[in-house]
Amino acid sequence: MPVDAGPPAGDAGTSEPNVQVADLARSLRRLEHLYEISKLLTRFGDLEHTVPTLIGLVAGTVPVRTAVLILETEGTPRVILWKSGSSESPAGVATARAEAAYRYLVRPEAGRASSFPPRDVPVTSPDRAEATDQFILLPLVVERGRTFGALGVEGGGFDEDALSFVNAVVNQLAIAVDRQAHIDARQAAADDDATEQRLLADVGAVVAASLDPRATLAGVARCAVLLFADVCLVEELDEDGTVLRRDIIFADARKEDELAGRIEDALSRSATTHAALGRSPVPAGPNAATFDRVDESGLAEPSAFRDAGLQSTMALPLVARGRRIGMLTFATQRAGHDYSPRDLALAQKVASRAAVSLDNGRLYEAAQRATLAREQLLEIVSHDLRVPLATVIAGVDALLVAPPGIEERREGSREVLEGISRGARQMNRLIEDLVDTAWVEGGRFSMAALAIEIAPQVTSAIEAVRPLMTHGSLVIDVDLPRDLPAVSADPARLQQVLTNLLANAIKFTPSGGTITVRARATGDTATLSVADTGRGIPAADLSRVFERFWQADGAAKLGTGLGLFIVKGIVEAHGGAVRVESTLGVGTTFSFTLPVAQRRRGES
Repeated sequence: MPVDAGPPAGDAGTSEPNVQVADLARSLRRLEHLYEISKLLTRFGDLEHTVPTLIGLVAGTVPVRTAVLILETEGTPRVILWKSGSSESPAGVATARAEAAYRYLVRPEAGRASSFPPRDVPVTSPDRAEATDQFILLPLVVERGRTFGALGVEGGGFDEDALSFVNAVVNQLAIAVDRQAHIDARQAAADDDATEQRLLADVGAVVAASLDPRATLAGVARCAVLLFADVCLVEELDEDGTVLRRDIIFADARKEDELAGRIEDALSRSATTHAALGRSPVPAGPNAATFDRVDESGLAEPSAFRDAGLQSTMALPLVARGRRIGMLTFATQRAGHDYSPRDLALAQKVASRAAVSLDNGRLYEAAQRATLAREQLLEIVSHDLRVPLATVIAGVDALLVAPPGIEERREGSREVLEGISRGARQMNRLIEDLVDTAWVEGGRFSMAALAIEIAPQVTSAIEAVRPLMTHGSLVIDVDLPRDLPAVSADPARLQQVLTNLLANAIKFTPSGGTITVRARATGDTATLSVADTGRGIPAADLSRVFERFWQADGAAKLGTGLGLFIVKGIVEAHGGAVRVESTLGVGTTFSFTLPVAQRRRGES
């Protein structure tokens, strides 16, 4: 039986070593290129320069015609395309194929939105298709984390060794990109920290430079608007949320020229008041989830800014000692820019410093007003006590020098004693007014409310002021219904209110005039009024008549200016309210309310 001797020994010995040598050379070349790629990624820099160099090294050992890198490390996907000089495949085909494969890789579930815009994959004709066309997509992922990109390569002849080589390159690229993303994030955080510290330092310098709260608030806004926004709306509020003052601060003159008219117009159309504002800062923007809830929170400005063409806003209440005293509203017109939680946190720090500065400025102004008021008080006391005190001193001196036992001196002594008595009573009245003023301001009015009839109180008050009716014939009319109910009041304090209002009416009613005292009851409230036919009070002064030390023109020597202030304090301490109505040349009416006393069980 013949034996097959097989191929010639020389052929087998020549073919097998050649294949091994070729494989070894290819492996060595890939190892060298992998080393070069490792060095390249170690000094990782700009993607647009690094990626083409990297793919070029890959293509030196693997038949790659096109490569597409997809990255999502910064939120918005980035696509970098590489093509060999011999590739005839259209760029759109390679990019669309890679994007479609990437969508399927990371978002296979139906109905989930893609980060990429829809793209129609171009159809290539058979004569344009390249032979042995292969496409592979390798994800960029580090240690089982999320997939943040992929490398799609297209070519021919991808054997197992080629796939292993490309996979090793992609793994190194993923590690390099992830490392660089962390480095960039840390650098960005460091830059943000430095920017934050510079801003807070600038704000601190502005706060320390002035005690003027309005100038300081505007200065803080100017510091922050350069970093945060194109415009900042600065508002100072009173306790009920009403805007006391409003400024609009722009980042630069160009922004002011562009936006000022539109913002003023939008704000003028905004009907929402600040009374509804809460104490929490509210970010808003057309792409932010909070934007649709802005109107529900009561914020007028974000919607007004949107009407003016601004894209994103932050509204921050200024709160000091538990009270809302102002608002800072930042807005930017940069399209697609929504304020981030970090922006909001920094803006809150700025707002906190602005609130403390505004509150301290207000306290300083209050202290200045208190100092001025004290000086006014000392001036009034020194002036008004000087005359009666001089009368007392002169009377006492006269008694001391009068020879005792002389009958004709007795009548004169009586007149001197009466003058001393009047002066002493005037000083006592002034002291009592000052004490009452302090009690009104401190909210420490002492009262003993009783059920009292109004008519006897009115009669007693009229009798008390009759000695003041010395400048002409005045008529006092009383209009009190017979069925007028009792009121709940302190008798002595009600007498003080009535005598103050009657004395005030007597001062300003000319000879022949009439003063009318009326009382009416409606439901649980009784209203008493004192009307005169005097010269009246100008409309511009009506809001000031109950202020401490306020006096009408020409009345500087007719009292201390504390009477109406005390009247208001007494009435409000009873739970009532006081008001004034006046017409020049016709007269003035002061009216106040008191609670009707509750009837005892069994009374009709």
